Amino acid sequence: MNTDSKIDIIKARVDILHKKILVLLGATAGSFVYSLEFLKSNELISILVGAVIFIAFIFFIVGLALSFFKLAKFDLILERLYNGLE
Repeated sequence: MNTDSKIDIIKARVDILHKKILVLLGATAGSFVYSLEFLKSNELISILVGAVIFIAFIFFIVGLALSFFKLAKFDLILERLYNGLE
């Protein structure tokens, strides 16, 4: 496989990853705000809902971290391709 086709494939995967990060950022921010609103309540059911939403927030944070690690990996691959190592 030549370098141009590798770069095109990586570019398409990075574009998909950027869209995934954008969606995860929105979901992370929304879940954090909603969990804080529910946790401020005095009712037990609202506090439980807030705790569940906060757990979802933690999962979104993990997803964002993994996406950024994948992005760093693609950056490393592109740098190697640029330097002619692959």
